[in-house]
Amino acid sequence: MYVKDKPGKEAVVERIKELFSTRKEIVEVVDYQARAKGPAMGNPEYAPDLFLVAKPGFVFADEWKVDSFAIKSSQPYGVHGFHPDDPKMFGCFMASGYGIKRGVKLDRMQIIDLAPTIATLLGLELPDVDGRVLKEILSDLNVAESNP
Repeated sequence: MYVKDKPGKEAVVERIKELFSTRKEIVEVVDYQARAKGPAMGNPEYAPDLFLVAKPGFVFADEWKVDSFAIKSSQPYGVHGFHPDDPKMFGCFMASGYGIKRGVKLDRMQIIDLAPTIATLLGLELPDVDGRVLKEILSDLNVAESNP
């Protein structure tokens, strides 16, 4: 959720937190700016002021309606409403082929690391990107070191 009005923004954020914290469908209302920045939280410049985390068994509906913005569901189906630090929400990444080391396992990575890594494999430069080159998966360190 983004609060666009600058005057009184803090009061609006607090009121929204108050309103949603009492809903049976919500397990957490996360104040992005107050939260310690974890690896899954991304760039604070583009981050929302708040985000809602659905309780287990609920997902956010496709359409916003005040009385039914979250619905019961036995499984997530590609919608928002889950905490980015929840291990069940972590994606999968596999790489194979020229320039990739065999058998490397990454503990965790960010999706923003894909573009700089692929660019490095292609011999291209991507200046001023948020991600990093995943040097640990590259077999040709000369390529990786030319694009830090």
